[in-house]
Amino acid sequence: MRSRDDEIDRAIRRERQRTSTTRFDRTRRNVTIAVILLLVVAGAGLAQALGAFGGLIPGIGSLLSRADPRPRYIDIWSIYPDGSVRYTALFTPMRGTPDGLVDVAGPILLRAEDEVGGVALGAELLGKGLIEAPTTGEQPQVYHQYSLRYSGKGQPYGIDVRAQNSPYVTALADGVTSAVVLGTQSGGGFYQQVIVAVAIPADATDVVVALEQMQAYQMVNLDQWTVFYFDTTSVPDGSLIRVQYVTGASTPLDLDYQQVARRR
Repeated sequence: MRSRDDEIDRAIRRERQRTSTTRFDRTRRNVTIAVILLLVVAGAGLAQALGAFGGLIPGIGSLLSRADPRPRYIDIWSIYPDGSVRYTALFTPMRGTPDGLVDVAGPILLRAEDEVGGVALGAELLGKGLIEAPTTGEQPQVYHQYSLRYSGKGQPYGIDVRAQNSPYVTALADGVTSAVVLGTQSGGGFYQQVIVAVAIPADATDVVVALEQMQAYQMVNLDQWTVFYFDTTSVPDGSLIRVQYVTGASTPLDLDYQQVARRR
């Protein structure tokens, strides 16, 4: 008979198998860059798995993180008290890169209509298509793929997407604790820096933050948010960022994503 720990281990293995990338179609695109799809851990035992996390150990941060490595990207996840998310992906190309077309994957959705807004940043939005996300026989999930045209001036570009009923956010059994689980992938030898920033309201309490293989390298208070930064440039594929906290009473104003990127 399987123990609950065995079920937790199986759920984590499923998450690692389901984390995948979207690449540009070489027949239509003139650049090839990997874009992370961060998938949610599903199944029983999530609360117990989260209960085993170690607390955040604040670090001094990487001395190189504030430099200007290129190409690089940062994924910013703002988690609102109602469980909705804002996902901002910013790519910074090499200087002198020619104008190009790129497909960027949005966040995973339970239903297409759960995406309540999406815009291009620093680029022209040419269109978007709905794609079925890879699963392991669980509830079907989808995401939108954004087609962008960006200029070759070396300026950041990306997408800014809002979604409700997010599968990344789970309400635990106690009714007051929320958990965020994100899969990760490394830079794959192409990106010089890959940062994931997870922002929760500043009045959240009982916060536990951990990434398998490493800890968040810095925690920054920005306006009404607390932002945790993870450098995933070289982590093993399938590592998990996990954040657990008790939601506060206030709903913060939208986070300044440019400020988040500058403070990486």
